[in-house]
Amino acid sequence: MTKDVIALTPKMPDTWTLLAGLYAGGPELGVTAAADGAVVQLLAPSGRPLVSVEAPVLVQVPGEARRLLGPVGDRVPVPFWWTEARASTAVPEAERLAGSVCGRLNALLGGVTWPPGAATTEVVDTSAVPGPAPDPSTEEPAPAPEADPEKSAPAPEADPEGTAPEAVPGGGTPAGGRPGEPGAATTTDDRPAAAAPTDAQPGEPTTTTTTDHRPAAAAPTDAQPGEPTTTTTTDHRPAAAAPTDAQPGEPTTTTTTDHRPAAAASTGGRPGTGNTAPSVSAPSSATPSSAGLPAVDVLTGSTAVVLIDRPVVALTSWLSDVLRAVSGSRRALQIVTPPHVRLSPAARATLAQAPNRWIVQDPECGYYDGLSGAVLRWQDGTFTPALTAEGKSAVAKAFAPAGPTAERQLLVALRTLRPADEHLVLGGALETAWRVLTGDAPAGWGTAEPVNLPWSPRQLTDLARGRAPEPTHLLAVGGPDRPAFGSVRVTRTAAGVQEEMHLALGHGAHETLPLDAVRELAGTLVSDHALATMLVSVRHARRDLTAPPHLEALPVPYALTLGPRDVGEIGLDHARRPPVALRPATLGPASRPALHYPLGEPDDTRNYDRLRDLTAHLKSSPATG
Repeated sequence: MTKDVIALTPKMPDTWTLLAGLYAGGPELGVTAAADGAVVQLLAPSGRPLVSVEAPVLVQVPGEARRLLGPVGDRVPVPFWWTEARASTAVPEAERLAGSVCGRLNALLGGVTWPPGAATTEVVDTSAVPGPAPDPSTEEPAPAPEADPEKSAPAPEADPEGTAPEAVPGGGTPAGGRPGEPGAATTTDDRPAAAAPTDAQPGEPTTTTTTDHRPAAAAPTDAQPGEPTTTTTTDHRPAAAAPTDAQPGEPTTTTTTDHRPAAAASTGGRPGTGNTAPSVSAPSSATPSSAGLPAVDVLTGSTAVVLIDRPVVALTSWLSDVLRAVSGSRRALQIVTPPHVRLSPAARATLAQAPNRWIVQDPECGYYDGLSGAVLRWQDGTFTPALTAEGKSAVAKAFAPAGPTAERQLLVALRTLRPADEHLVLGGALETAWRVLTGDAPAGWGTAEPVNLPWSPRQLTDLARGRAPEPTHLLAVGGPDRPAFGSVRVTRTAAGVQEEMHLALGHGAHETLPLDAVRELAGTLVSDHALATMLVSVRHARRDLTAPPHLEALPVPYALTLGPRDVGEIGLDHARRPPVALRPATLGPASRPALHYPLGEPDDTRNYDRLRDLTAHLKSSPATG
């Protein structure tokens, strides 16, 4: 098991301050670097990894600490430094060591520690910590019986007594994709380097997701506290995984997840994610991980299991690092949480990609998949669906809808395509959508969570240009008064530079959705940002945009817009005569028009059928057939 402790400080932890924190284990504590120096690992005298300390991150975006950590985040004004220590609780000393590291930073620099009460300044004795257990994926088999006993390798030891939590009921089937699971995709791919389509909604064309794990060099940057673009730390952050939650009827897209470390435009080392309270337990047959991946709780030949207990699981650079590492070792990542934990939009999109899973503990069924509801069991070193006598996957009762909610989300998926030239500035379409629908620009952007940089289209353009021709994926957030979360994926194509964007806006029971502004937005994007396609949907779900571990309502499609390029390829006469009662509105110049299709009222479930029929009609055009 593991536990996170996070220090939020108004001043940057410099070398001497960090050194004081690292001496929390006394002079016998070992220190080593990982992730090209972005992570410092504290080792017991026996060599066992105890705590991983991430490079400090300068967070300059209001509301990010509260969004991810809760009310404690309000106690430190922006800007502040986020330093995270992740400890293995398989060793009692490790948790106290992480608390002392962060507590010493607070004592010297001010600020607060999460979770409240974890900070101390004590010296933790680690001299009695046993050595690391072997990595099951690298163990060599024991020699044959006739070999010389004095030279033979010992057989792998059983789980250390006292470190294995409660058992998981046996049974199930081997993992691989998610066959038979409710809500799972009909096509699965077990290869870690590729994800099968997930979460397809009614009437949605196929969405394919490809993960790119090719590393790229990271560049050090030099910023002082309060500067908006650079820090004194080296940025080894992998780019965040691309969301794969296409909404109903969204035109076919190809999404690639880029886990390459960010280039010079990004700032700071990134904080980690994941925390495990004593209530979260691993399978009794699992082997605690203490080598190779020190931040992973259970490591088997096929799976890396991480136990997390914090308000929101976010797509931090640490989580991206783990994804890259487990994929490189051809393992699946399975995150286990108690039922009160929720996922950020970016983390949800990442864990929806097979073979990864979000696993939720449940007192009745043991464990279930937090995104599909499938009851799971631990078998052959991984969590797999528990099949019924009929060979079907059972659904956990805890996954049932929590009941009707008056809170709603407005979802916008759009794509632009513009010629590549030296004057091109990215992010303008996303900012336009943000301003039209909320009245303000995004508050911040980054490549991982917490999103730490003030919004700057010029800076994100520089980052994408530095990575070209490789793709770049970025995240954006709104201010604390309006829950808003966006993603931008930039790719270079034969036709130019393509931006694929997803924007989610949260609205409370007494807040009005800006549906009257949707047509205005479509027109502006067509005239100013080379809009290719846009789909707007509405669904009843949490205002804070996080994903709880139970079934939520599907998004209802509200409007579809086709840009001039797609209309021209389909044929104007064919495109403006769909087999639905609602007729499209013409946008842009008559010589090169775009078409905006309203599908009905936002709560009308017949919109699914209208979108399906419209999509089939557009695909049947003689010009495209």
